[in-house]
Amino acid sequence: MSKQLEFKDFLIEKFSTAKEIIQVENREVFYITDYKDQAYIVFEYDELDSTIYFQGNDEIVKIENINENNLFKVVNKKQTIFIPVDGKKGILQDGSSKCDFMIFDENTVCFVEIKLNATSQEDRAISKNRKKALNQIIAVIPHPKLKKSRV
Repeated sequence: MSKQLEFKDFLIEKFSTAKEIIQVENREVFYITDYKDQAYIVFEYDELDSTIYFQGNDEIVKIENINENNLFKVVNKKQTIFIPVDGKKGILQDGSSKCDFMIFDENTVCFVEIKLNATSQEDRAISKNRKKALNQIIAVIPHPKLKKSRV
């Protein structure tokens, strides 16, 4: 069994909601978006008219005229596993602020916090957003259920 599938199984064992929310992505290029404080994999992106489609909570969501800067692009020739961390469908629902999602393959784990409102003319505002994002990422790493992983 590959390392990423071992880690996926570990998360399913530790978190009751993990089995329903973990997604395995085999496309070399795909996008992730943040919608109503939840991260989703985009299953279709029409670059010509800037329209994306993704599976929302109970329905397919279509967003037109999407700004490409509001999409997180993943380019990976290997199988990638996507796990929402924060939000209603996230694995860490303890009320504290965490990063939006994590993605990983055989060799790399990435913790990602998307800040769609991070534009500003003021360096101070940008710095504040970066600091908050970093704190949200750091908050995930020492989580007790993730500490005992030997994967």
